[in-house]
Amino acid sequence: MNRPIRLVVRLAALVAAIAVLQLLAAPPPAVSPYASALSSLGPSAAVAAPGCNNKTCEKDPRKGPTCFKAIGANCSVSGGCTSTTC
Repeated sequence: MNRPIRLVVRLAALVAAIAVLQLLAAPPPAVSPYASALSSLGPSAAVAAPGCNNKTCEKDPRKGPTCFKAIGANCSVSGGCTSTTC
């Protein structure tokens, strides 16, 4: 085999090896029909802070201090009712 053909075969093998590595390292595709074809290339999804329970404190006349659903708030009922933002 002459030199230029051998060089082209080596280059093609290198390109194929890189393509296979990219397929193996890629995250699994999104299952949603609304996902972008490029969505796997971006950053991962954001996750809420581990201490946020999305509840706020209110005083219920029948039960005393209790937690109710509220987005962006963290409720704790221990020795009283405290509510903080997440």
